[in-house]
Amino acid sequence: MNKRILLLVGVMSSVMSLAQAQTGDVKSPDINEIQKDRKELRQDQKERNEAQQQVNVDKRRLVQDRKNKASSTQLVTDQKALQKAREVRNKEQGEVNADKKELHKNIQDLRKDHQQRKEAKRNKKHEKHNG
Repeated sequence: MNKRILLLVGVMSSVMSLAQAQTGDVKSPDINEIQKDRKELRQDQKERNEAQQQVNVDKRRLVQDRKNKASSTQLVTDQKALQKAREVRNKEQGEVNADKKELHKNIQDLRKDHQQRKEAKRNKKHEKHNG
């Protein structure tokens, strides 16, 4: 949960950088912020992979329990726990996908803004020499 908050803070600071860039307060997009956001996304992916591995372990254990004719109440409990783990994983995956989409959009916006500022600076130089 804290990592998601940090990720959103990072995304919001990227948005703020973009807003400042549009007003001319910032000279270039903050590459460090983008790299930090990407690192957090990789960490989230790693955590999801670990959760998926745990789900896989639970599945294997459940199958083994069935083979060993474990008690039906234990199987039902395991199935409910497995279903709950799937729901949590799917919910987190959806949130991370939304965060990735927003981050990607912010990165594109920053690049576009940077390109526009470079062109404006170049045009200003040409006007100075030709004007």
